[in-house]
Amino acid sequence: MAPQGPSFSMNTFYQPGYGCGLKETAGTVDQHNIRVTKMGGKSMKLDFLNKVPYLCERWQEVVSKNPSAPFLTEELSDISYSRGQVDELSGCVYSWLSGKGIGTEDFVLIRLPRDARPFIAMLGVWKAGAAFTAVEDTYAPERIEAIRKDCGCRIVIDEAAWDEILATKPLPGFRRANDRDACFAIYTSGSTGKPKGVL
Repeated sequence: MAPQGPSFSMNTFYQPGYGCGLKETAGTVDQHNIRVTKMGGKSMKLDFLNKVPYLCERWQEVVSKNPSAPFLTEELSDISYSRGQVDELSGCVYSWLSGKGIGTEDFVLIRLPRDARPFIAMLGVWKAGAAFTAVEDTYAPERIEAIRKDCGCRIVIDEAAWDEILATKPLPGFRRANDRDACFAIYTSGSTGKPKGVL
């Protein structure tokens, strides 16, 4: 078995009653109301989802309460990031993406080693109102290219881009996506052929 790459732990900001603010149903949806959907042949009301805070709003609330609280730790290097540091770095990602014209419904390919940076990049993409798909930097080049093309990624965040991102002044706040906008795409291994993506 191949050795596992570096990993990181996260002191989560999720609490019961909070979610990412994304709403996906088989029913009728608009920006403010989820009316009725059918699951298993039964109708159910999903109005309660209107009370779920938007992820970026929840994140800002958590950061403002205690910006110095530890949030991410890279287990192999033992490097830790506070909520405030993660917020600032993801603000750099947001600023860099905005400067490249990336926003709602645009896909970003995240290709970074297994450390804290992929999570920070994801948060920055969401701040920009965009969506992402993430790949291992050890994937075969042809697999990465197939995923990039299939997803229609407009830009790639890799180690070279990360150096540019760190030199970018962070942008505060976030651009709100709407309930129909894509959040991320996950791809299968492609062991039986072409990798298949799910939104």
